[in-house]
Amino acid sequence: VYKRQELARLAAASEAPATGALPGSLRALIAARLDQLTTAQRQVLDNAAILGNQGRVIALQQFAAELGQQFDADDLAGLDASGLMVRQGRRWQFRSDVVREVAYHTLTKEVRAQRHVGVARYLAAFEPGLVDRRAHHAATAAELRSELGPIDRVPDDVAGEAVWLLAEAAKGWVDQGAHRRSLELVDRALALGAADPETHRTLLLLRVESLVDLHDMRPARRRAVALAEYAEATDDRILRGEASRLLGTIEQSDGDLVAARRHLTAAVDEFRRIGDERHLAEALRARGFAEVFGGSLADADRFLDEAEALFARVEDPRGTAWVYQHRAWVSFLSGDHDESERRLWHSIDAFSDLQDRSGKAWSLGLLGYVYHFTRRDQEALTLAAEVLDDAKRWGDTWGSSMMSNLQASVWLWRGQLDEARTAAERALAGFRRIEDRFGMIQALSTLNRSYAALGRGADADRSVEEILVLSGSFGELAYPMIAAAGTAMHLGQGRRAADLSTEAVGRLDTTGANVDEGRVISAFGRLLDGDVDGSLATLLAVDVERSPFALAARATAHAALGDHGAAMADVRAVESMPSVSYWDLAVARVAGVASATGDEADRRSDELARSVRDLDDVVASAYAVDVLHRLGRDDVDPDRERSAPPGGWADLAVSLVPAG
Repeated sequence: VYKRQELARLAAASEAPATGALPGSLRALIAARLDQLTTAQRQVLDNAAILGNQGRVIALQQFAAELGQQFDADDLAGLDASGLMVRQGRRWQFRSDVVREVAYHTLTKEVRAQRHVGVARYLAAFEPGLVDRRAHHAATAAELRSELGPIDRVPDDVAGEAVWLLAEAAKGWVDQGAHRRSLELVDRALALGAADPETHRTLLLLRVESLVDLHDMRPARRRAVALAEYAEATDDRILRGEASRLLGTIEQSDGDLVAARRHLTAAVDEFRRIGDERHLAEALRARGFAEVFGGSLADADRFLDEAEALFARVEDPRGTAWVYQHRAWVSFLSGDHDESERRLWHSIDAFSDLQDRSGKAWSLGLLGYVYHFTRRDQEALTLAAEVLDDAKRWGDTWGSSMMSNLQASVWLWRGQLDEARTAAERALAGFRRIEDRFGMIQALSTLNRSYAALGRGADADRSVEEILVLSGSFGELAYPMIAAAGTAMHLGQGRRAADLSTEAVGRLDTTGANVDEGRVISAFGRLLDGDVDGSLATLLAVDVERSPFALAARATAHAALGDHGAAMADVRAVESMPSVSYWDLAVARVAGVASATGDEADRRSDELARSVRDLDDVVASAYAVDVLHRLGRDDVDPDRERSAPPGGWADLAVSLVPAG
């Protein structure tokens, strides 16, 4: 009894990995206990070790029958009493993973191969739906046979069966969005070889698909080029079209819209000639999505319209769900956030029905950005945390980086600058690891605003330059210019902010995306450069009443012109809005202090002085303190060293409160 208790204690306490690297004393103790089992008990234990860590009692019984063995439940009860296994009703499990590991490795490789074949046969007969498990057992037997040569009771064609099962299992994981798991199975199958031409073709295609969906673009490009060469060598027209589609998707991710259009158009044309509607729908979906970033949103809708009709005709609900997700992007970029949210919920419901983890996660991720842009930041953070946990669990570097960047953006506009910087740096590191240029631009955009707010102007300037270099191949994509213009504005570089935002607005007009943010940055840039009338003229084309950012700009312009009544109306409008960013609120309140009179002026001055003490943004606080100082308030945050606001912010403070 003592030995059994000691065994259970040691095994349960061990955290050694199941790699054979167990402490010698523990291995010896378990092995000694195994030697004391009856032949029948050891047979049950060995079969269980092949099946896994736990399972159903009926599975042990049926597996024994497949091997021509007798099964007696009393033997399982004896193993329970020994402390090696646990029986709970109709189920069993090993007392510890280390017990199973030792039991498995005491079997000869020949016996392991025979038992794995037996499990595969059992699963085919009694649980045929467990393709992933069947594939594992057949592949393990095939690998052992490849190492040892012919083995009695292991079929000569076990490798071919294993490769086919691995391909089927990989397709199942792709449908669930578990691309890393799919890639592992594909690599295992290709290492075994012995595939028929059709299965080999499927495996090559699955490998590129999984790499693309993981955003691991360097190996994806290499494998896609090899796939195209294989298609040409075998004169496989469908594979040729698929290779073109995947190459187009890779080029789009890398920012080369011209090359993306060329490859994707070739795919569309190939499938039209063949008359393959299912593959044509996928190619059209990819062609439409390529237009979303830097292309024409109108063209994106046109391609997605045709793709949706084809997916409906071939009864492909997953394809339809992806079309809705892509159309949500179109709505998001055009500024119609209500329609984007509606489309996203449609795709989320569809992906949930399909049990497609990846599709659902990507849709939820975009929904988080929609929430952020509609100032529902707590909902955005909740979604970001949910999707981030899921992405980490599945090894999705791209997804986790996107959600880290979303968290960074929310924290940035809440004024939690150190948290924002840390999250943005984490996102950037992830995007760099998979060489995702668009993701790097997004993370750098958040990071450089954090740097600007924290007073790290040189770091902000460097990250802006990197954004502009990365954006060089992204066609008419305006986002990098908007990001660079926003940072220039934050740093008080009025002329540069106006020039960059004007170029961005021109690009946005070309693509059909919403241009309001670019115009507001341009308006601020003109303010910082002393062109107040030009700023107000720029804002005439913006839906100012719905944007606290635009209202803060107009309030500042009115205050600089001395139109204090109009300025105060805009300031109060900003203050009445829910979930306004710290930046918009601070800038608006400075305009309010400069425009208010009487008791309200005193009250606002006191409120601004208090808020500055809690403001980590060195630019906004320096600007606010300078205005307060000009109004005669020299008592603001005496413990903080006073510094002049940078660039045009100092000039703007003079415009708001002229000397004398």
